[in-house]
Amino acid sequence: SRIYICALGLYELYINGKKVSNEHFTPYCTGYNFWLQYQSYDVSKYIKKGKNVIGVMLGDGWAKGRFWFSTSSADMTMKTDELGSPINLATNQYQLICELHIKSDDKEDVVILSDDTWKCEKSPIVRNNIYDGEVYNANYQIENWCLPNYSDKDWKKTTIITNQDSFNLTDRLSPPVIEKKRIKPKKILTENVIDVGQNIAGWIELTIQAPKDFETIIEFGEIFNDGQFINENLRTAKQQFRVISNGQKIRISPHFTFYGFQYVKFTQFHKSAKYKEGDLIEYFDITAHSIYSDLEEIGRFECGQKKVNRLYSNAFWSQRDNFLDVPTDCPQRDERMGWTGDAQAFCSTGMF
Repeated sequence: SRIYICALGLYELYINGKKVSNEHFTPYCTGYNFWLQYQSYDVSKYIKKGKNVIGVMLGDGWAKGRFWFSTSSADMTMKTDELGSPINLATNQYQLICELHIKSDDKEDVVILSDDTWKCEKSPIVRNNIYDGEVYNANYQIENWCLPNYSDKDWKKTTIITNQDSFNLTDRLSPPVIEKKRIKPKKILTENVIDVGQNIAGWIELTIQAPKDFETIIEFGEIFNDGQFINENLRTAKQQFRVISNGQKIRISPHFTFYGFQYVKFTQFHKSAKYKEGDLIEYFDITAHSIYSDLEEIGRFECGQKKVNRLYSNAFWSQRDNFLDVPTDCPQRDERMGWTGDAQAFCSTGMF
């Protein structure tokens, strides 16, 4: 059985409650006026006899929301509907194109298409943006939403977008973007700031247990100087992860955003009886995830001078952090664009 899937902007595909593939940010950055890449997956191991469920979570990504030459940040507090500017690049609606081919031994092959029989509902990811971050409201979590025994009778009908033929669908061009490294932070700088130990592109995974409707606010930055967490270099990018609790324990990381960071600031968090001052890393059980395109590393360099080795390491990490799908010049501020002028100066080194 094989599935072909594409979306504007990002998608996560689930079948019978399990996420298909280990990729992030599919279908990736694309030239929407010229081509729109789709992915195909062998999903035979996810399909079972009887009733099956296909589920998809959708996010903004590069196709919609705040991106490109933006002038204002999104309101991550959710107190207004301000989404930043520009709001739409390619579409003002979510669009999903899905085609599932199921091979059968006892009858003709079955082809299932995404159509107006599919249903939709609001997800816990109530706001997401590449620059500003993600807001996750656990009160909107739907238990077993992608399992056969779940009833979707109260879900809304989907709408078919009639102009979808204007997008030129093509097979994938981007290599997979996956989690490449996990880092356990080791240093606590202040009561609410930790040092991951390496500047990375990606996010953190953590466990949160807070009272219902309490909002945990986390900020990400590159600079810590004179005892201060500094993020002015991000310009208008907020780089936040905000989690609104439903009163239950949750293990969580973002879905549709990424951060360029070495330092993590817990701007607001709940201190239970288990909290010990200076114990943020263990209290939240934090793991940092370095995420970038799955490019093969074919060489290495090392010499007897530590500073030269550090220089080499810095350059290599800079490439990793900026090769999250479209090669960029920075993974942190309100830019992150594929400047080909910058790329042509580095491409020979990068390919080597």
